Amino acid sequence: MPLPSVLAVHAHPDDEALFCGGVLAQHATSGARTAVVTATWAKGTHRAAELARALDALGAGAPRLLG
Repeated sequence: MPLPSVLAVHAHPDDEALFCGGVLAQHATSGARTAVVTATWAKGTHRAAELARALDALGAGAPRLLG
């Protein structure tokens, strides 16, 4: 049976850690593909590095940003 994939879609950077960080980390640890989409974004802010570090720690890969 193939491993599940988990896609989390959130409005703001840091919502992924606050609302489903444990679920993302647990699935990533079990080998599932995990990804996070963030709907709002402001280029050139300190949030870019914070989001990338948080997703790396959760095993969710690179940030995917809508705008």
